[in-house]
Amino acid sequence: MREPAIPGFFRLCLLAVTGWLLAGASLAEVVELEMAGGLPATAELLEGDAEGADPVLILHGFLQTREFATVRRLGEALNEAGYMVLLPTLSLGVPRRSQSLQCEALHLHDLDGDGREVARWVEWLSRRTGRRVAVIGHNAGGAC
Repeated sequence: MREPAIPGFFRLCLLAVTGWLLAGASLAEVVELEMAGGLPATAELLEGDAEGADPVLILHGFLQTREFATVRRLGEALNEAGYMVLLPTLSLGVPRRSQSLQCEALHLHDLDGDGREVARWVEWLSRRTGRRVAVIGHNAGGAC
């Protein structure tokens, strides 16, 4: 069975929209840091181009990840405004954690350890940029 042909005009529109979306997308880099006990944790770094702007670290809500919609959209909006943005996912005791945890899950972390992870990311970002870091915490993530 033959695939239906896409008319030339619509193909051109599809290519134009795809190019426009890709051109507007931020280049992100996934970085990894070793936390206490050798536990690897990851973050997404969105490079910024606003001269003299302090970098921003946005922390997800408790048990969430950097993919949490509120955190993701805020990070992308700040990055589009020129800010360098770091979106870490706290390990919560899980190496390279990439999924949210359920409240009922076995918790391999404590609030003090979570706070030390946030401090480690702030220190890393400050050293990388040579600037003070603005920290935004969503929901219970702000308690760290």
